[in-house]
Amino acid sequence: MHCLTAEMTGSRLHRRFRKAVGGFTLVEAMVGFAITVAIAGAIMSVFLMSLRSWKEGSRDLSVQSSGRLIMEKIVRGPGGRFGLREAAEGSVTVDPDGKGITFLVDKNNPPTYEESDDTQVRIYLLANSIIYDPSTAVHGDEVPIVSFGRVDNLRFEIDGKAVNIELFMREMSGTTNPSQVKFRTKAFLRKSADADTET
Repeated sequence: MHCLTAEMTGSRLHRRFRKAVGGFTLVEAMVGFAITVAIAGAIMSVFLMSLRSWKEGSRDLSVQSSGRLIMEKIVRGPGGRFGLREAAEGSVTVDPDGKGITFLVDKNNPPTYEESDDTQVRIYLLANSIIYDPSTAVHGDEVPIVSFGRVDNLRFEIDGKAVNIELFMREMSGTTNPSQVKFRTKAFLRKSADADTET
């Protein structure tokens, strides 16, 4: 009996000592480690998904802004002048495949009403770039009007006194799912008899 009492007292002392030191058993440590790993994995997964969404959104925004800029340069011209909106009605011809357009613009200031002094301008798709040729009579003056993004296709179509323009762009910067965007606009032509008027 005395021996049993001594054993119980020793066991109580051991439990009290363990509580005072604050140690964990191997099982408690393993459970705590597993919970910590699961929480860290969940946080990392959410972070990576957010990062991927942010990158895709940034890419989409880049394609949208570059597409709008390209359309404006086609309609207004790279320097804000001599684009498709200044083309003389009746002087516009579209390539058979629809990927290029040639038209006359009046580069005089102020504009005159004669087409004989107008300059022939051309805009066309070459590989994945859109090229602006300010004068088809001069060689080597062509300039690309797209410097970022990737142009997949460009189409022009004459629609009465206007030209419909469709632009297909894609952003390819190291992704398996590229962003693809289609832009459409209509450019109204100026009357041949009145250089300052758009119809």
